[in-house]
Amino acid sequence: MLNQREDKIIQYLSGNLTEQEQLAFLSELENNESMKALFEEYSAIWQLTNQLNYPSEDTIQAWDSFQQIVKAPIRILGFDWLKLAASILLLAAFSVGLWYVTSSPISSYSSKNEVQKNILEDNSIIVLNSNSTLTLGKSFNDKSREVWLEGEAHFEVAKSSKPFIVHTKNGDIEVLGTRFDVLTDPDRQFMMTELYEGSIQYNFDGRVEILKPGQLILKLGKNVEVLESNNVERMWDNSIQCKNSSLAYILSEIKLKYNVDYEVKSKYLKEHYTVSLPTDDLQSCLSILSTLSGKKFVLKDNVIVLE
Repeated sequence: MLNQREDKIIQYLSGNLTEQEQLAFLSELENNESMKALFEEYSAIWQLTNQLNYPSEDTIQAWDSFQQIVKAPIRILGFDWLKLAASILLLAAFSVGLWYVTSSPISSYSSKNEVQKNILEDNSIIVLNSNSTLTLGKSFNDKSREVWLEGEAHFEVAKSSKPFIVHTKNGDIEVLGTRFDVLTDPDRQFMMTELYEGSIQYNFDGRVEILKPGQLILKLGKNVEVLESNNVERMWDNSIQCKNSSLAYILSEIKLKYNVDYEVKSKYLKEHYTVSLPTDDLQSCLSILSTLSGKKFVLKDNVIVLE
């Protein structure tokens, strides 16, 4: 059975001692040669297993199990190899448990080819557009509510004193309680955020913008614009509705809905159009866009290009 000294060593190595307890432990270590030798053994175990954060009671259980099989430990080169084996066994079990926890859908939502509605722990409602992903921070709803978005989502954030922060590769959005949409396309450095209720703060590369209802932010490359919007919430199931929308926004919506990419020069992406596009016929989308813009959009190797 692990004694108090061994348990204290494990707590120190795993970072579970307070600052005062750490100082007391180091003082004891300096004046106790047997404890120093034991500490060196455990330090070697931690280095070999590359694991510092599993609970001491799990180590105790693994050690007891091994003691039932082998009565006396074998010591070679100053190491207690029986304890090392127990640590390695525990590491394997812990790794499987960690994989299970971190791969749980509780911390990440992916919509794939359909629109998906999710209710978070704080009662915020998040609707993901097709082929979008929302990942929650490990301490979500503790002191703050942080999420990471890839793709597009509609947010109805529950009011709280804890800030709700949406991280994207095109900037961050911070709110306390509000309704808004975010579309982010990191491959094209494009983002659109439209506010329907409340207020949001947008941060990108040192620039800060405060939006009020009926406004939207468009980011294309390093260019950021605050514009007036029609304040009509989008519906993603039946059609792609675009009113005076940039071509970057239209193509990003098509990209999400049909899981394709696009390669179009930036000067064209700034053009604006009003159009309604189907969500079940990509060729019709390209045909409508071609007629509307006077350009020819085609699909080559799953990429929309201009001919």
